[in-house]
Amino acid sequence: MPKRTQRPTALNIEPRPFPEVESTILPNGLPVYFAQFGTMPIVELSYVVPGGFCREPKPGTARAAASMLSEGTQKMGSEELARTLDGYGAFFHTDSGYEISAANLSLPAKHLPALGPIFHEIIARPGMRTADFELLRKRRIDELTVEQTRTAYVALKTYSRRIFGPGHPYGTVLGPEDWQALAHDDVVAWHADMFYSDEAYVVATGNFDENELIKTLENGIGTMKLHQSALAPVYPPPHRFEEEKRTRKFMPDKAQSTIAMGMLSIPRIHPDHHPLRFTTLILGGYFGSRLMSNIREEKGYTYGISSTLKHFKKAGSFTIACDTANEYVEAVVCESYKEIERMQNDLVPADELETAKNYLLGRTATHFETPEQLSTSIQHYLALGVPFEDFERGFEIIAQTDAQTVRDMAQKHWRIDEMVEVVAGGA
Repeated sequence: MPKRTQRPTALNIEPRPFPEVESTILPNGLPVYFAQFGTMPIVELSYVVPGGFCREPKPGTARAAASMLSEGTQKMGSEELARTLDGYGAFFHTDSGYEISAANLSLPAKHLPALGPIFHEIIARPGMRTADFELLRKRRIDELTVEQTRTAYVALKTYSRRIFGPGHPYGTVLGPEDWQALAHDDVVAWHADMFYSDEAYVVATGNFDENELIKTLENGIGTMKLHQSALAPVYPPPHRFEEEKRTRKFMPDKAQSTIAMGMLSIPRIHPDHHPLRFTTLILGGYFGSRLMSNIREEKGYTYGISSTLKHFKKAGSFTIACDTANEYVEAVVCESYKEIERMQNDLVPADELETAKNYLLGRTATHFETPEQLSTSIQHYLALGVPFEDFERGFEIIAQTDAQTVRDMAQKHWRIDEMVEVVAGGA
């Protein structure tokens, strides 16, 4: 019988290698990256284009173009497309971020030959009907009009622009005004340019017949005539704030306020990425973190507070964020700075270091448990110019990071005098 009152022994988490990714080139020059993964006969098939907020003429163009792919093709309307995919047990969805946009199809492997031509049609010949675009635009405007009444949205939008500067793609948080400014022709033109770009690529993950996959792609997406995109990515230098340290967005009807505070940080490819990510986690990246222990558990100022390291291709941001009652805003900001200074001045105790490592390494090991997760990881690494080997290397770096390295990271990358503060709410 197991001893229910005795805690089981904690085991060391072993490094998990990144699954082997192979590649080939279709007849039209389109690269295909594929990885066998899992035992279930399912496939995650993604068509990825090198455009997002960093490569669009108007904010939101990429997201609108990606969203419109779900609205049907030139042959099928949205309902017919949805019924057809559902009949095969398949699911289509799109993503659009800062560096890339993707069209993704999750499907049973046995239906690859039947669904390959449909996937090709979605990518190459979407319906792009004016009525569907106007409905999509109205829906997004309505959703964001509601979001504008929420303190978290207002704080995030203001903070992102304070960190990166007005108009910077990394500071983009779409609002109803952005969707209102979009025209149907903008979206159609962006699709025609970026989805036929010779910088596009395909990612396939899951348990499938590789020869069948390549043959299906060669007969479909591999026949598209690609060209050099007319749009170049835009990476202006981030704007270091010259305004007052704190920006207030007063919302008098709100009993709570959202706080967002932080500064510019390093890009994903920076050699300090992994130890700084670990240091950020100790500060506020999990439930047992210092910010949570102090500001939630001890003082009761908030239900939750976090610190995050957001990384892009050319820059990054370090952010502390939480919601709190209006009367606690100053105390939360003050205590947050105290915790930063404590990490800059004192070494993290061995037991706290070990707990944080076990949490981060355990969470890292779950980054690809499904073909969809693995596909997302591959897209992420390719978009940011990070080699796949970095996954296992990062595992090893975090496992070897000591208390002195954590203190060095806090001293080197967190500068309180450069941090901005945004408070949105009734405070």
